[in-house]
Formats: sequence, C-alpha cells, structure tokens
Amino acid sequence: MAGPSGSAGSEAARQLEAATERIHALELQLFERDRGPRDRDVDLGALLPATPPSTIDRSGKPATRHVFKPPKKVRVDREGALIVDLSVTGAQVICGSPPEVGRIVTLALLSDEAPCFCQGRLLWARREQTAKGRPYRYPAGIAFTEVDDAAIRAFIARHAADQ
Repeated sequence: MAGPSGSAGSEAARQLEAATERIHALELQLFERDRGPRDRDVDLGALLPATPPSTIDRSGKPATRHVFKPPKKVRVDREGALIVDLSVTGAQVICGSPPEVGRIVTLALLSDEAPCFCQGRLLWARREQTAKGRPYRYPAGIAFTEVDDAAIRAFIARHAADQ
C-alpha cells in the first residue's frame, strides 16, 4: 500500500493543523465562558455606611484570665488537651496534635462538680518543642462564641490555681 501523494499529504497536514487551531480556540472559548462576571472585582463601597458608627466602645476592660497550675485536662472537639488559662471570653489550651486555626470547636471543661461546654474559634496556635525525644505540643488560643458565663465562673472558682 503506497503512502499519500505529496500534494494530498500536505493538504491533510494543513487540514490537521487548521483543525488543531480551531479546537484550541473552542477550548479557550469554553474555558472563558463561565469565568465572566463572577471573576471581576465588585465595588462594595455603596454598601458601606456614609459615616462610621460612633458608638464603638474600645475602652472595655479585658476579661480576667485565671491560671491552671498544673494545667487541667479538658477536651477540644473530643481530643484531649490541657487548659493553661481561662476567662469568660476565651481560653488557652495545649493540644497534642496541630489544631486547625480558624475552626469552630467545642471546649469541654471536665469536672464532676462544675462541667462546662463552650463553643469558640481557634484564633492562633504554635508548635513548641518539648524535652528531647518527646513529641511536640501545640499551645492554642480559643475565643468563645457561645458560653455560659455562670458555668465558666463556677469552673474557675472550683479549679483555677488563683482561686
């Protein structure tokens, strides 16, 4: 069986190249079709108030933090942790595995007399080296989003080192 003649072969190569270019152009159109308006910047300035609110009180006294020495066992989303300090607005805990910053968690303050459950956002975490050959530990800060003030105060009164 003989190969295509010279002019027929060059015509087929030209058609193949034209088809490849057309396919590429159609793929680009298809790719750009769904990317139109939603990928463009939107001016949200019209949604902002004309004058900033003047009732913001920035002189609030920070909540009193209560220390737990030695740290007391707690649970952060069913994982064991230790509580370092606690206030009605948040807590500092030490986790055994790296916590996911930004996640909403449930902090269970374990106690036979004054158990308490709080919900909060993990605001920060860092990795700390412990003694040589021991695993890392991860101090983390939680800002409460839902909390029972009376239960927190009862837990602090019963378990905090400074009480």
